[in-house]
Amino acid sequence: MSSCWSRSSSGADAEKQAWLTKYATGTSHERSTSAAPTVDEITAIMRDQFGILPKKRMIGYSKPYPNEYDLIPLPPKYRLPDFTKFSGSEGTSSIEHVSRYLAQLGMVSASDELRVRFFSQSLTGPAFGWYTSLPPDSVRQRRGETVSEYIQRFRTVRNRCYSVRLSEKEAVELAIAGLSAPLKDVTFQADYNSLAHMVQKLTSYEQRHPELYQDKFKRVALIEMEEDEDCRRSGSRCS
Repeated sequence: MSSCWSRSSSGADAEKQAWLTKYATGTSHERSTSAAPTVDEITAIMRDQFGILPKKRMIGYSKPYPNEYDLIPLPPKYRLPDFTKFSGSEGTSSIEHVSRYLAQLGMVSASDELRVRFFSQSLTGPAFGWYTSLPPDSVRQRRGETVSEYIQRFRTVRNRCYSVRLSEKEAVELAIAGLSAPLKDVTFQADYNSLAHMVQKLTSYEQRHPELYQDKFKRVALIEMEEDEDCRRSGSRCS
């Protein structure tokens, strides 16, 4: 009996090793166990494969990965775990979630394709449509947009982005990074303790320098025309 079990076990191990040799993205099985993919690596994969522009709206649902990913078989006798679901509203950060997701995948995490393929099964609620965080400079102040308008838009995007859990100081730093000149230059040596404080100070500066927005409506109209033209060229629907 013992000999039989040993042969069966070694056979299963051989099958798993064969699967790893064929489908693992890394150089060896050791990479997926002793040196699991880092959070940065999985985040980069999600960004590249699931990148979604926030101003575009998806009509219905389509798989955000190549069809070939569905052709990758699971390892012998492997059963998908019951993934811990992440909505972005329960207080868990995206870094914690991705780390847990990789741990729950087990040996399947050795395959980039399967990591991407099953990631959506670990999401629920508002997080389902957001597979990656926005880059720090993805929200920029538009030409002719006041600081108050810009910060309101910044807050909206921050609230929609499930993977961003920022302190008020970090939010201020990101908001400053997206400011346009000359307001960005004004903030260089400033010390704002909150977004509200930043709006208050920079709004005061705007009021003293009305020339910043004297061509506001003309420039906004031009931007909208350019965006409409981009939409027509790409054949996509813009929100």
